[in-house]
Amino acid sequence: MLDVAVPEPTDGAWPKWAGWAVVIAAAAAFTYLTCASGDDSTEDSEDSDAGDGEKGDSTDSGHGVSGAEDNESDSDSDATTVDDLIATSSKGEQTTGRSRLYERPGGIDEANKDFDNLSPSDVKDIDNNYVTGRVGTLPDGRTVIVRDGSSDGRPTLEVQSGKNKIKFRYD
Repeated sequence: MLDVAVPEPTDGAWPKWAGWAVVIAAAAAFTYLTCASGDDSTEDSEDSDAGDGEKGDSTDSGHGVSGAEDNESDSDSDATTVDDLIATSSKGEQTTGRSRLYERPGGIDEANKDFDNLSPSDVKDIDNNYVTGRVGTLPDGRTVIVRDGSSDGRPTLEVQSGKNKIKFRYD
């Protein structure tokens, strides 16, 4: 008698990863199509900063989010932008991750002053076993954090945009 293997019911089925790939591709296509139709309305307005503010890497003070903050600074001479802080800071150590480090003179008092000059909203206090400080939201939607300690012990002002971070260490 021949030894014939009986196929399992799942032998002809798609692998599980292929099904998830189809679901993810469909979700990405849906998101792309809905966002693409929404972007057309924001591009009609030349004065809109909606498309420029996400990265915050622009050093041109006349464009993007920096321009919007510069307009606000006309009424408040102490208002500062993240680009202003970068321009007046020295470069810190090179990192292997997504953080960019800068060094500034002063201590926690100067860090708190710079935090206040960025005009964050929704400011909350941080107080845990490791550090104390404050966290807020910048006008462009990025998160700003000032704290009295960091991995190297110095006071730090940190601006977060997704996984990207700009850190100012104060000596």
